[in-house]
Amino acid sequence: MINETFKNNLNSIGVELTDRQYEQFDMYYKLMVEWNSFMNLTGITDYEEVLLKHYVDSLVLDIEKIGHKKKEISLIDVGTGAGFPGLPLKIAHPQLNVVLLDSLNKRVKFLNQVIEELGLTGIETVHSRAEDGGRNNDLREHFDPLLYADDLRKSAPQKECSDRTCLSGGRGCAFAACRAVLFLPVFEQLFVGFPHAYLYG
Repeated sequence: MINETFKNNLNSIGVELTDRQYEQFDMYYKLMVEWNSFMNLTGITDYEEVLLKHYVDSLVLDIEKIGHKKKEISLIDVGTGAGFPGLPLKIAHPQLNVVLLDSLNKRVKFLNQVIEELGLTGIETVHSRAEDGGRNNDLREHFDPLLYADDLRKSAPQKECSDRTCLSGGRGCAFAACRAVLFLPVFEQLFVGFPHAYLYG
């Protein structure tokens, strides 16, 4: 059954989902709770809170705006953790090409299971630290938006990664996922000169 509050919240930000997509979000939740019982994925496990604080918050991002209305958008979610916001964006926007990058192999295994069980295509995981990913020739200059799911404590390595992975001439497409307002000054310093920046969380 579709959660009406979730549906209304999505409608308020202009997101419409099919029954299959709602089903995928529910499957994602069940897998996250299951894996969270033996590893630390998220401190938020209440169903209603996950819908609002993980799913809806992730989908606030205006993909068309930061992708400059391109037909094909490739994004990388750096330090994705449990997959926020990259996985919800992929579920809601199947046309996206997504890379989920995380430094912890256990989290990458979780993400791979979610991708497999949800039947998602056009999405892959990379087990790597952000700074190493920024020096990876397979990742450099291949993406449009950059999604940061880290709290930005390590701003220098992530700045390096953003410079190296964003498409040439694409310095206007940065997205930061900040887990606490406490780090807002760090966020502002990190993205000075970026005309389009977004806060998640």
